[in-house]
Amino acid sequence: VPQFAGKLSGQIDFGEVFSTLLDVYFSHDPNQTRLARDDAESTFRYEFGEFNQLGVNLTLQAKF
Repeated sequence: VPQFAGKLSGQIDFGEVFSTLLDVYFSHDPNQTRLARDDAESTFRYEFGEFNQLGVNLTLQAKF
């Protein structure tokens, strides 16, 4: 099954020295699985994870 991902970026400059960068990531991956079991004696089984994932990155910069 295909996976879809996207990224949004923005930058705000504060004068000539300081700036802020913001990145927002979104991913839809229906293939994501993990191994899980009920207790230590049972066998492993595949379990689907969360299809939609959101990530954020905030960076503050200073130029010298």
